[in-house]
Amino acid sequence: MKKLKLLIKFSIAMFTIIAITYPIAAFSDIPFVKKYRDLYIETAMTTNSHQWLATAFLPEYIVNDVVERNKKDQESMQNFTVSWENVSYASTYEEPVVEEKPDYEALFFEKYWELDTEDFRNFLKENPDLLENGYDKLFINNSKHEYDIKSVFDERIYLLDAENNTIIFEVTGSGFVGKLATIKDPSQVRLAKSKTLGSYGTILRDFYNDEEPVLAINCSGFKDVEDKGNGGVVVGSLIIDGVEYGNPKSKYFLFGQKFDDKFYIEKYDESLTKDYRWAAQFLPALIINGEKKVEGSFGFGIQPRTAIGQSTKGEMLLLIIDGRQVGYSIGATVSDEADIMLKHDAYQAVNADGGSSSLMWYDGKNITKPSSKNNLGRYLPDALVVDKAVKE
Repeated sequence: MKKLKLLIKFSIAMFTIIAITYPIAAFSDIPFVKKYRDLYIETAMTTNSHQWLATAFLPEYIVNDVVERNKKDQESMQNFTVSWENVSYASTYEEPVVEEKPDYEALFFEKYWELDTEDFRNFLKENPDLLENGYDKLFINNSKHEYDIKSVFDERIYLLDAENNTIIFEVTGSGFVGKLATIKDPSQVRLAKSKTLGSYGTILRDFYNDEEPVLAINCSGFKDVEDKGNGGVVVGSLIIDGVEYGNPKSKYFLFGQKFDDKFYIEKYDESLTKDYRWAAQFLPALIINGEKKVEGSFGFGIQPRTAIGQSTKGEMLLLIIDGRQVGYSIGATVSDEADIMLKHDAYQAVNADGGSSSLMWYDGKNITKPSSKNNLGRYLPDALVVDKAVKE
């Protein structure tokens, strides 16, 4: 009887709290409340299966107001022109011309400018075996946090694969964690499509079976044929070597590498197809010509994220933010993505498909934590892969 009375008292207390707080949370125009209510609505409405979290608990006119306002904000982002004219880097990645006896250490630190030179030199002195094969073949796997090595941005170095021009950083922010891979040679990056595109997608792991790339991330959005979760039909353009395999969308931005290995973001036009070595479509644009184009959630809420960009040095930047995992990583806004990319000298960057599709694989292993139940991610129509460096 005593337990029953306690349960009744608790239920009454909870009902009273909800009765008092719900009208404030649902209807108030207090800036703090409105900010987080809008963010909640945006996060729910940008998912395929959890929109009911907004529509079931909040008035329809409030949800619609947020959706329409964000739609107008996104439509306003239409007029820009990507230009590389003021950036002085080679049109394709080239090793610098050096003397007969090059200073390999100096060349290494110039290439991996994100490292603190003095701290990293001290680290190598303490671990001389890592330099046994020289700077150009330096390999450090710090996935188990064996080493306390960080970037100049205070990000832990997760992996450094000098032979394949790749360095991966652990990135963190308010409520999120993720990985940023920087590929020093942009010509190693390409888009690979599922062999069964149009009927069935491919999980990221299986893009390794035939091609064995160094690294891979998800890229394009997709719709599921007959709602069976098979990722078979790409949403947007999918261009490989100047040939269109996708379903272009006029409201999505076209992004990718042209044959000069530079990364572009622009409105879709069929005449552009032939110019791209690879391209896909999504939105929003995060950074154009070094200028940040988004603030806050920009109508996209807090989600697992994928972003792709290129720095002023020609490096390709591939970012994955884990999300939808309370106690580990909730996710990030598109503004969070842009800030990380800008910090790493991004000159152009775009938001790609996110959610449970967002994940990164290195050497055939998942190095992020997707929100999908099987830890393998979704079936994908394509993947952005990083090939091994060509040995001369």
